[in-house]
Amino acid sequence: MTATHTNQQRHAMRLLLADHGVSQCSTQLLDALITLFTTLERRTR
Repeated sequence: MTATHTNQQRHAMRLLLADHGVSQCSTQLLDALITLFTTLERRTR
């Protein structure tokens, strides 16, 4: 997974969350989770 692909996913998720009225705090938490998962993905390869 490339960095740009991850950024696109993040942006898409942010837009999706914004549609549901999720706060900025939650999007920051989501960013942390995405970063964690992508890091774990790289390690398992």
